[in-house]
Amino acid sequence: MPKRPPQGRGSGGRVTPSSKSASTSASSGTGKTAKGSSSATGKTAKTAKTDKGSPSASGKATKGTKGGATTTSSPSSSSSSSSGSTGSGRPRGRVPTAAPGRGRKGAGSATAAAATATTSAAPRSGFSSFLRPPTAEAAAARERPWWGMGDMVLWFFVAQIAAGIAFFVVAGVMGYSTMWPTSTGSAVGEAVGRVGVGQPPSVTQTIANMPLWVTTFLQVPLWIGFLGGPLYAAKRKGTSLKVDFGFRMEWRDIPLGLAVGIVTQVVLVTVLYKIIFVFTGEQDVSASARELTDKATSPGAALLVFAVVAIGAPVFEELFFRGLSQRAIGKRLGPIWGLLLAALFFALVHGQTLQFPGLLMFGLILGYLAYRYDRLGPSIWAHVGFNGVTAVLLIWNLNLP
Repeated sequence: MPKRPPQGRGSGGRVTPSSKSASTSASSGTGKTAKGSSSATGKTAKTAKTDKGSPSASGKATKGTKGGATTTSSPSSSSSSSSGSTGSGRPRGRVPTAAPGRGRKGAGSATAAAATATTSAAPRSGFSSFLRPPTAEAAAARERPWWGMGDMVLWFFVAQIAAGIAFFVVAGVMGYSTMWPTSTGSAVGEAVGRVGVGQPPSVTQTIANMPLWVTTFLQVPLWIGFLGGPLYAAKRKGTSLKVDFGFRMEWRDIPLGLAVGIVTQVVLVTVLYKIIFVFTGEQDVSASARELTDKATSPGAALLVFAVVAIGAPVFEELFFRGLSQRAIGKRLGPIWGLLLAALFFALVHGQTLQFPGLLMFGLILGYLAYRYDRLGPSIWAHVGFNGVTAVLLIWNLNLP
């Protein structure tokens, strides 16, 4: 007589009470599975029906508890049961992850919580934050397109057009010619010519003869554009100037930035042009800046020059070039390209051929400070130190060795 196999799970014989309780506990997480999910016997019709209205493949699998235990389901068990019902191995419907609550409401809240936790857990330090919005929650709540290179280009032209209109309007109202040559030789030639034809030795007033306060006033429309672009982009498409563009400062940024700016102007720029002049010959690099500082003939005028050159320009230019421009380009092409192209953009905008190498080098240094510290405080103070040294040297007619 053949020996009877041992009883228990997987023995092929009769199910013992212990195995029955084990199978009951294993299936208790699915609740009323007969109503929502198909078994291996081929009840696929009900599975298809539950797919239409339920986000999970198990239908009412999460409904109810058994034995006082909260019902749960795992992705593997749901997937395997669904694939068994269809016979194709592909799960039907959306596979739930974890549903601590009851029914669809509990599953939905769990999914939302898991998505929020995943988003908030992502690291946001360093230059990599340029490549994504500051917070996923804020971006999702606003449901607006994010700012980018289009805002940079648009507001650059807005600033230039506003400054150009203000320039021509003020020059026309005050009687300054915008077409007459502004060089000293042209003025001398005009005076001699008038004497030659019997007229008083006078010269035409050009934009070079504008008083310092007028020249300062004409910077305001440009700065409004440089401020308006980042401000509009942050308010309508982002969060704030501080979060989107790093417009913030720490106390340690002051000595760090000033030291970098002064060393760049006194040492690096001097060495750079010593090398350039070997090939091009000695030239006056400060000619364009001297046109402004030569008008500072009083203490009040000198203070105004410092306000324009060493305070206003660094703040507004850094917000636009290292804030909006560098980060917008970095989001599209990568942070390194953002640093390089923003520095090139900064140097080209000044429109000075001889000063271009120095401005490009300084733009790269400013871009690196924004890259390294993920805020504009160091680059703003470096710009203050760089421009402040220039103003001091030119107003008091000092020369670097």
